[in-house]
Order: sequence, then C-alpha cells, then structure tokens
Amino acid sequence: MQGAKYDAARSTNDIAKAIRADIKAALLKAPSDPQSLPKGLKVSVRLAKFAGGCSINARITGFPGALLNPAAVVAQKLLPHEPLRFSRHTTEAERVLSVLKELMDAYNFDRSDPQSDYFHVRFYGDASIHHDYYAARKLELLASPELAELLADLAITIAGRDLEMARRTIATLDEGFDVAAERRALQAQMASDAREVA
Repeated sequence: MQGAKYDAARSTNDIAKAIRADIKAALLKAPSDPQSLPKGLKVSVRLAKFAGGCSINARITGFPGALLNPAAVVAQKLLPHEPLRFSRHTTEAERVLSVLKELMDAYNFDRSDPQSDYFHVRFYGDASIHHDYYAARKLELLASPELAELLADLAITIAGRDLEMARRTIATLDEGFDVAAERRALQAQMASDAREVA
C-alpha cells in the first residue's frame, strides 16, 4: 500500500505538519461531504521518533456530540467478563476516526509482511481517542441521570441472576437497536414460556 500523497523525500516533521493542515481543511468541508470532520472537533497530532523508526498519532481530545456507545459503556461496567457485543463508539465517532486514519495513510506506505514478521512502513501510528478524554467522557456518560437510574435497576437485575433480561435491556441502548425485532423476540419468548407453564 502506498498513499496518494506519499513522497520519499518528505521528512516526518513535514508529514505531521501536512496531516495537521489536512485536518484543518477537512473541518471546513460541508457536513454532507463523507470526508468532512465535524465543527468543534479537536485533534492532537504528535510525532515520536525512536530507534528503528517513528510514529505519528492523531488523538481526539474534543468531540462535539455523542462519542461513546451507551450500550458498550454499560455492558463493560455491569458485565465485564462477557465479550463486548457492541461498538465502543457511536457511528459518527467511528466515521471520524476512519477519516483521520485515511488522512494519515495518504502520506504513508506499508510493505510489511506480518507472516514473516517483517514490518516496513514510512511511519507507524493510528487515529484514536486520547485515553484521558475517553475516560472523562465515559464517566460523564455513566453519571448522566438517565443512565444512573438504569444502572441501579440493571445491577439489581444482574444480582437476581436474570442475565438475559440485563443483556436485552443493555441492547436497547445500542445506536442501531431495532425495537420491532426486539418486541417480536420478546413476544415469542413469552408465548414459549406460557406454553411451558400450561
């Protein structure tokens, strides 16, 4: 893979500056453009040099609107030993991370062969949410009045060993939750339970 803006003569300092400029340009694009970034987004682009290479990382430090998927946050809090079935971020946050990654990849090349443990890139790095900002937004979401009450109810449900009901309730918080499909599944479950009792 070789990015469209890759230039072997360009230094990694210049690449980091160019990525910052591309992010600023993407912030000015119309919201309907799939390569746009939302107004109010704050991104830190950092260059780190080390023996054997360097890395350029883009970290989100400010995000307008919903960042974390409530279903994932609640599932991690109340069912920490179960595999996570939900995306950690909202659809918009995933889109923004993807745009940032594409902006960075445009200046990179990757001739790696992981099967033979050979890695050859212009720079390492990724786009993600800064860990301190992620933690603050997670605490903010958990402390919201709507979720605080639901968390207390779900904790009681889980303590009563009704894990299936807790899983279904958590699923209702997911961004792509289909209410009609859930209603049909619950009705089928209730009908099945009624037949067993009769």
